[in-house]
Amino acid sequence: MLLNNNKIDSQGQGGVGIILSPLAADHFKKHREALHMSDDGRVIMLSLPLAKEEGRWYIFSVYGPAQKRRDRREEERRERELFFGNLEKMLKLVPSDSLVFCTGDFNCRIGKKGEESGLVSVMGSYGLGKRNEAGEALIQFCAQNGLCILNTCFHHDESHLATWQHQRWGTLGVLDYVLTKGRDRRFVEDVCARPGADIDSDHRQLR
Repeated sequence: MLLNNNKIDSQGQGGVGIILSPLAADHFKKHREALHMSDDGRVIMLSLPLAKEEGRWYIFSVYGPAQKRRDRREEERRERELFFGNLEKMLKLVPSDSLVFCTGDFNCRIGKKGEESGLVSVMGSYGLGKRNEAGEALIQFCAQNGLCILNTCFHHDESHLATWQHQRWGTLGVLDYVLTKGRDRRFVEDVCARPGADIDSDHRQLR
């Protein structure tokens, strides 16, 4: 079952979704679970119950603003500010004791952790490439909202760290991320890209 917001403009911006397994889809239809979508079409949030009395699981799917030409950087910053603002509003709907997993194409590069103080809870020791302005914005957003970037927490070779490959030049990069609350990092055993997955995209599947 595919849940999506159908908000795709003429430039292919927006339009995010979540695919449910048959079991989860049956539960969603039976219990009319809440589905929240941002006005800009870049964020969708689904809530599902965990087993027994363990609370609820909040799943986010996102699509961050892409980098623009130099003469349109202010427009890019405004779009990014709106995107993170909408994501933060939806995060505030999540009860403090619930599990959160936020995944998607954030269209940014966070690079490797340097000597910056205050990033221990946000980033692990593993990254790829250099950080850009959008990546810095994601790191600050995670720090302000108690989130951890799980891609950086597990050791893998470059091919399994990279979530994107330039179709012409073959350059590898990380644009897609999995975020969770710092305290819930212990529940995740691994996050890595699958370069061999046949998904007809320059992005790679994350698992």
